[in-house]
Amino acid sequence: MDLNEAAQRIFKFHWVLILLAVMVGVSIPALLFGSTGASYVASSRLVIGAEDARDGQQANALADTALALATSPAVLSEALGAAGVQRDPSEVADRVRVEPVGSSGVLQLSVTDPDPGASASIANALAAVIVQRREAAVLGDSEALLAETDAQIATLTQTVTDIEAAADAAARAAAAARARGLVVGDPLQAITLRHTQAVEQLGRAQEQRQALAQTLAQAVRPAVIDASATRGSVVESGLRARLALGALLGLIVGIALAATLEAWRPTLGPAALARHLGVPLLGRLRRLPARAVPLHDKWLVRYVALAADGAGVRSFELVPVAPHVDVTGLAESLAAEGDGGREIVPVALDRPHDYRLPARSYQPDTGIIVVAPRKVKTAWLANLERHARLTRQPVIGVISYRGKAPTVREDENAALDPLLRPTVDQDSAPAAAITS
Repeated sequence: MDLNEAAQRIFKFHWVLILLAVMVGVSIPALLFGSTGASYVASSRLVIGAEDARDGQQANALADTALALATSPAVLSEALGAAGVQRDPSEVADRVRVEPVGSSGVLQLSVTDPDPGASASIANALAAVIVQRREAAVLGDSEALLAETDAQIATLTQTVTDIEAAADAAARAAAAARARGLVVGDPLQAITLRHTQAVEQLGRAQEQRQALAQTLAQAVRPAVIDASATRGSVVESGLRARLALGALLGLIVGIALAATLEAWRPTLGPAALARHLGVPLLGRLRRLPARAVPLHDKWLVRYVALAADGAGVRSFELVPVAPHVDVTGLAESLAAEGDGGREIVPVALDRPHDYRLPARSYQPDTGIIVVAPRKVKTAWLANLERHARLTRQPVIGVISYRGKAPTVREDENAALDPLLRPTVDQDSAPAAAITS
């Protein structure tokens, strides 16, 4: 059996199984889509880096950082509370996506939800919370140090002012004492030393503040760039692709099951059966004729005659391989439209009697014509092979039919063939294989 014949048998005899597998494969994604319903996605854009990204690798790293913040239970709970949406944070975390916009430091945060308004509210609130948390983490220490430096500068400035005021008061007091003729020391020496120290501290504080301010000015402050979404857009479900994939998987599974069944219980078509038996396919009928119905196929009658002449037989049996099939109508039609010189005997191998014609002996010039449906199970051939071995009759051809065949009635001539039974019982020696 070549590959073409195997493929024909698989697809021709098991197409219902393959079609059923394809339908199951298509129905699964359709049912899943129907149970989940439509989803909506809304997006917000934000920046979270202390400095802008220089390449795609840094952009992806910033996106991973933002996603880690966005899926944090505490951040999600705060964002859901700010959005006024009742959702399970763990379920929302599975529907959050963060992607970099190109290789820049701008990130796009997307949230998918069955409610279009809720998806936009959650996305905007989540972006705002991420920015707040990121700003506190990245710039919080620098801003706190800047605030402390500003407070220190204010304190030192006041100290310098107080020292200068004290110096002025001491200078006026010394001038007044000299005017009265009193001899006084230099009161400004200690005050000048204190003033110099305070001014130096103030200068260092101002330099530190300037450096902090420059650092903060150069840093990219976390911020929400775009939070204008008010309603989410419908998510493309990809149903067509899923249906196509389901159909493909169903087709593969169906073919695999059909091939398994064919290997376990092989079937043969009419042409394959004829090749298996080594005989010609004499004809194909739409259906087996009933009794007293014309055959209307002169070619079949002619081919049967040619097969009989080629095999050297003067009579032949019509043997159906399918169980419970009545070929009496076909025998009568062939006999009525033939030349009348050959005896045509219908035989039922699944019943131990010749149910139509009277008993007769088997002659060496008798052949067998197999009558087969379009699908023949190899298990059915056992009775045919046993019959041919025991009767020593050659198979001369195959006639196939389609459609429902006439069946044998249980009450029709149940008398056993008195000649077939002794022949079967007495012949214990194996005969040659089926010959054409």
